[in-house]
Amino acid sequence: MREYFVVCVMGSDRPGIVEEVSRIIAGLRCNIEDSRMAHLGGEFGLLMLCSGDGNSPREAGDAVKAWAAKNGMICAIRPTTAPARTPEPVAEIGLRMPDRQGIVNRVAKFLADRGANVEALESDVRPAPFSGIPVFSMRVVVRPGAVSYTH
Repeated sequence: MREYFVVCVMGSDRPGIVEEVSRIIAGLRCNIEDSRMAHLGGEFGLLMLCSGDGNSPREAGDAVKAWAAKNGMICAIRPTTAPARTPEPVAEIGLRMPDRQGIVNRVAKFLADRGANVEALESDVRPAPFSGIPVFSMRVVVRPGAVSYTH
């Protein structure tokens, strides 16, 4: 029976992290079905949905934890369910504005209050060309659910 698990690894960035973790998972007969990876400051974060049969998921999780401990990384492995494949439409929202504290929270609250499920969120702050003013940009993918589209 196919079992699913989430792998989360975080630590100081360096070349080779993705190759090493993916080699461990593939070497223990598991599949990486979905993943997100990001370099933030000097840190690297990796989040993967993996699957496998029999003892493979447990063995892969244990091996990634051992690798993380040896490499000074933080690691969490968590069993989960198969991903839902629903035909519901997905909405994508993009923002670009002068940066100020609390934007992510305000957008998240707005969506949560309307029953929308955030499936992905990316944001960054970069200096605007010429002026150098910090500009916030955000891309959010949501599954609308019970979202009310009032104007």
